[in-house]
Amino acid sequence: MTQVKFGGPIRRVTDLQVQEGEEGRIAVELATTGRVGELEGVLIDLTHPDLPPDEWWARPWWHVFGDGAHHCGLVFPGEASAPVEDWQRSKSDVERPAIYANPGDKVTVARVQQVANVSFLHHPHDYSIRRAYLTLTRPDGSTVDDVGPLAFYGKTRIMGHGSREAFDNAIARIAELEPAGLCWPALLDASRRPTWENGPDVVAKYHAAEAHDDLFKLLDALPPDDHTAYVHLRSLVNSAMLAGFALAKHEAHRAERQAAGAARGAKAGAEKTADTAARDMAKQLWDENPTQTAYWVAKQICAAHKDKDPNTVTRSIKHLTPPTSKSYNPGKGYGQ
Repeated sequence: MTQVKFGGPIRRVTDLQVQEGEEGRIAVELATTGRVGELEGVLIDLTHPDLPPDEWWARPWWHVFGDGAHHCGLVFPGEASAPVEDWQRSKSDVERPAIYANPGDKVTVARVQQVANVSFLHHPHDYSIRRAYLTLTRPDGSTVDDVGPLAFYGKTRIMGHGSREAFDNAIARIAELEPAGLCWPALLDASRRPTWENGPDVVAKYHAAEAHDDLFKLLDALPPDDHTAYVHLRSLVNSAMLAGFALAKHEAHRAERQAAGAARGAKAGAEKTADTAARDMAKQLWDENPTQTAYWVAKQICAAHKDKDPNTVTRSIKHLTPPTSKSYNPGKGYGQ
């Protein structure tokens, strides 16, 4: 009986590095697992407790000046030294003001805001985006604050992330279902492939391994200069994976709507039984102290109403949390 042999290191069909040379490699490392280093003479420290590098990554072109949260909003020395005519041609549509980072400057993360943009039924990497507000510190100690924000995405994000890395991210997400990676017991041989009765996770792991191995057999067999065939194969696997993913999401949409209705009902019930006096006082306190946490506001309410518990009050007012508060986090119910 011939055994189906899976395993070994998982390879990427799409290279994360989009800029050639050492600077491109450094940019990707800073955006993903490295976080700390030097880019074109500018010291970079993207560490923050809300941006663990094993979960949240910026896009490979984060350091390129442009509009939108894919870009950090800074002009690094390499771009700043480009001829004026090149700059005018490539950056004429950029609307955000240019902030120049110079050699010797340092970039750090001042604060992170989580933005929930889809249903809680999705994978955490598809559920939210984390926006990092940066501080640029000059050698003389002066600072430029609230640069960006620079978006960090779940490292295996599929929804809303285009098709460039869909296959790689799906393979990585499926591999996490199996502690040993894409390699499972020998009972999954060529004559006994898993069925849906084995569970969708088993089916996913088996076919992910098969798709991964077969794809790279094809890619490795291509002539080195056959870039067209490589692009078509990469497009094929990304589009096929996205089609299956989108179909599964479409078919699960009814359950999602039902869950959303139940959540709205629960929230409406909570609203009816909420302490109106506490909510009114919370709104007033936040108007006067916009950056304070929900727990701080709850403690002020409890000081005025001795019969109340700070934790209970925090739960009842957290949906009122304004974006300016240090507690603001829609993903955890603060500000929803």
